[in-house]
Amino acid sequence: MQKVSNKNLFIIFTILFSIFYLWDIGNLSAPRQGTESLYVQISQEMYDTNNIMTPHYRGERHWSKPPFHFWMPFPLYALMGESSLTGARASQAILTIILAVFTAGWLKRRFRIEPLLTLAFFLGGYGAIKFGRTFMMETSLSLLPFISSLFLFDYIKDKSKKSFILAILFGGAGALIKGPVTIVMSFLAMSCYQLFLYKKDKKFIIKECFFYFLAITILSCSWYFASYLSYKEEFFNYFFVRENLGKFGKVPMPMYKVFQGLFLYTLPWVLILPLTWNKLKKSFKGLNKETYYFFFHFVCFFVVWLIPSQRSHHYAIPAVPFFMTFLLLQVDLDTLREKSKYVLALVTPLNLLFLVISCILVYFSNGVMIAVNLIFVLLIVISMITIAKKNVLIGFNTIGLYLIFLWSIVISQFYIPAVPEGAKSLFKDKKVALVDRRSYFYEQSLEMNVEPIKKHQVQDFLNKENAVVIAAISRITPEIRDSHRVIAKWNKWVRRARWRHIKAALTQRSYEPLKEDVYLLMK
Repeated sequence: MQKVSNKNLFIIFTILFSIFYLWDIGNLSAPRQGTESLYVQISQEMYDTNNIMTPHYRGERHWSKPPFHFWMPFPLYALMGESSLTGARASQAILTIILAVFTAGWLKRRFRIEPLLTLAFFLGGYGAIKFGRTFMMETSLSLLPFISSLFLFDYIKDKSKKSFILAILFGGAGALIKGPVTIVMSFLAMSCYQLFLYKKDKKFIIKECFFYFLAITILSCSWYFASYLSYKEEFFNYFFVRENLGKFGKVPMPMYKVFQGLFLYTLPWVLILPLTWNKLKKSFKGLNKETYYFFFHFVCFFVVWLIPSQRSHHYAIPAVPFFMTFLLLQVDLDTLREKSKYVLALVTPLNLLFLVISCILVYFSNGVMIAVNLIFVLLIVISMITIAKKNVLIGFNTIGLYLIFLWSIVISQFYIPAVPEGAKSLFKDKKVALVDRRSYFYEQSLEMNVEPIKKHQVQDFLNKENAVVIAAISRITPEIRDSHRVIAKWNKWVRRARWRHIKAALTQRSYEPLKEDVYLLMK
C-alpha cells in the first residue's frame, strides 16, 4: 500500500480541522465567553445601520474597542444576506485556519519546519480551539500582530517591499483590535532584538523598525483622529480614560492567572517542552537569531499583560503564537521519533483522561450520540497508537482533531437552550427583561427585544403592563423570587463552576449540582 505523502496529509488534516472548527458554529447554546454577546451585537449594529466608523451598542455610541474586529465578519454578512452570530464566529474560525496554514508554509520556507507539525500546534491547541469558535478578540488580537512580525522578519532579512507593506497592513490592523498596546508590545520586542543584534553582530535595524512603527502608527491612528475630530472629548474620555487607563483601577486579580492562562492555552503542546531542552540550550548559547527573535516577542507580549490590575487567563493569549513558534524552533522530529515512548508518556495522562470520559459517554448515550462518542474514542486511540509507532506527525494532528471534535461536537449533547421550546409561548405579546448585563442570546432565542436590567429594577419593570422578567437564581435574591409569581422554571449551567459544584456532582453522580435554576417572573 502506497504511503500518503506529508503534503497530502497536510491537506487532509486541514480539511478535517476546518470541518470541525465550523461545525454548528452559530449554535446559541455552544460554549461562549462573557463579553462575546457584546462584540457580536456591536458588529451587527454597525453592519445593519451602515455605521462603519463608530461602534454602537443598543443604539448608543460604544468606544470600548477600535472597530477592526467588528468589521471582520462584514464579508460573511454580505455573503449570507444578513448579520448573524454564525457569520461573526465563522470570521474568527476562518482567520484561525487561514493564518495557521500560512504560518505552516512560512516556517517551512524559513526554517524547514514540517508543516504538519505547525498545523497541529496552531489548530490543535486549547487556546486556538476555544477562541477560534467564538467572536472574542483574542484570536485577531494574537494572530494579526504575529503575522505582522513574520513579514517584518522577512523584511529585515530580504529587504522585500512586499513584506514591508504586508507587515504594515497586518500591524495596523492588529493595532485597531484593542488599541495602541499592540504597538507598545511589538516595539518592546524589537527593541530587545535590536540590542541583541548589536551585541552579537554590531548590526542595526533601527531604520527598518522606525519606518515600520511610524507606518503602523499612522495607519491605525487614522481612525482615532477621525473619531476625535467627530466627537472631541466624548471620544477621548470614553476610549482613552475610561476604557484604557481605567483598566489600572479595576479590582485587582492575582498575577498567577496570566501564567495559568499561558499553560492552559498552550496545552497539550507545552507538555513536550522538556524534550526540547538540549536544543534550547544550544540555541541560546549559540545566540541563534531566530530563537531570540521569537523569544523576545513571546516575553514582551506576555509581560505587558501582567501590568493591568484586572488580569485574567485570556490575557496570555497574545503571547501564545510566539510561544508556539519558539517551541517549534526547538522541536526536532528525529528526537521526537527516537523518544516516542517519552512523548507518549507525556501525553498519555491527557489521553487517558479523555478516554475514560469518552467511554462513560458511550455507556450513557443513545441514538446518534453513540456514534459521535465512538468516533471520539477512536480518535484518541489512533493518536496513542500512531505516537507509539513513532508517527508523531499523524499522532499530534489526531490529538488536535479529537480536542476540536470534543469542543465542537461531543459536548453538544450537553447544550442547554437559553429558553426551552415549551416556555417560548409564554413570551407572546409580553415586554421582556433579563437580569443580566447583556441579553443578546435571549433575544436571538426568543426573536424579540429583551431589555437587560439589574436586580433592583425587577419590581419597577414588572409594574409595566404584560411584563415578565427572566432571572437566574444567582442574579437575584430568594426574596425577590418569592415576592413574585413564578410562571416557568428551567435550568442553565452554572457559570464558572467551582470545586464545590464539581465535588457535589461527583458525590451525587448527577449533573444537577452543576446547574442553576432560571425563573420567569410575573407580577
